Amino acid sequence: MNYWYFRVDHPFPAGSEKMDGFDHSLELIQRRRFAGGKGDQAVILTSLDKLSFVAIGVVNNVEEGKLDEMGYRSIKVSMRLQWNHNELNLLDDFAYSLTRVRDFNRPERSFTRIYGRLEGVEVKAIKSGEIFIRRTVFGHLVNALHIDHRQSFIEWFISNNYKAA
Repeated sequence: MNYWYFRVDHPFPAGSEKMDGFDHSLELIQRRRFAGGKGDQAVILTSLDKLSFVAIGVVNNVEEGKLDEMGYRSIKVSMRLQWNHNELNLLDDFAYSLTRVRDFNRPERSFTRIYGRLEGVEVKAIKSGEIFIRRTVFGHLVNALHIDHRQSFIEWFISNNYKAA
């Protein structure tokens, strides 16, 4: 099973409504084929004020259209939503819990594409709403340091870990 995120920039029907069993379709227009298939899990990421995870679904069907004269194809991904969040699951809150995020000050830069792969543990964290607290606290503290202090801390940390090993 593969795990995907889909970035939806239009308003998405999430929140107070019960969405279990709600069918939703997304249309992708691109040159490459979509590698996903039936049974894959998909996380919906939408932008209201800030990027947030609003729903998780299972892909029911993937329909690929024919290539147009420019080499693009239309791909329709149908899914059945299984979970939605009444509160916003902000991407900023999960920045240190997601392995694909490299720029912790701007985690949205890791989700610029319309869709992409996620790891199973990332989807589990999003679904449960639980962030990796130790990593998040440590990351906030280290990133809050002045650059000189941060470099000194990292050098000290590396030298102490090599001595212990």
